[in-house]
Amino acid sequence: MTQTHPESRTAPWTPAPRGVHWADGPARPTMPVPPAGLGWSGYGWAAPQAAPPGRSGMRWGWIVLGVVAAVVAVAIIGSVARQTSKMTINGSVTVYGAAAQSGAACQNTSMTGKPISIFGSNGDLVGTTSLTGYGVAVNQWNVSSYANYADSCRFSFTLTDVTAADDYYRVTAGSDVSDSVGFSKEQLEASGANITYGHG
Repeated sequence: MTQTHPESRTAPWTPAPRGVHWADGPARPTMPVPPAGLGWSGYGWAAPQAAPPGRSGMRWGWIVLGVVAAVVAVAIIGSVARQTSKMTINGSVTVYGAAAQSGAACQNTSMTGKPISIFGSNGDLVGTTSLTGYGVAVNQWNVSSYANYADSCRFSFTLTDVTAADDYYRVTAGSDVSDSVGFSKEQLEASGANITYGHG
């Protein structure tokens, strides 16, 4: 019987695995983590661009400025129109001392050519005319004991081209502003300037 040395024994044979074995390829590159505060611009990492400032504030500023300018323009135009506008005022002066039936024609020679003056709120003369001296008999103060008998003579007048810039005016038979009667502009436009002279 032949003996063999233990180390000379051949180990059992194992066949190699059959089939295709794919070797692992190179690792797929990964996007590096951006530094803090930076973003990818297409050319490299860069700080993000700030958005352009909004224009809404500027737009509203122009709108407000335009509105203010329009209001100022309207105020100026209104002031100029007020300073240059004119008005016509109808009125009458009733003078005590007529001896006639009410409604009859009457005359007072002392009133012929009598000036009628109108003054603005600052005392400046803004219009004038004169009486003819011929009027209509009226019973203004009811002092007569006779029925339908007049005690006064009423003279009408018209003031034209009166500056309509003031809110208040004064009218007088004569030229002395201290002896004048006050009227608002609304009163003059609505009912005219009716004053009495020589009684009460």
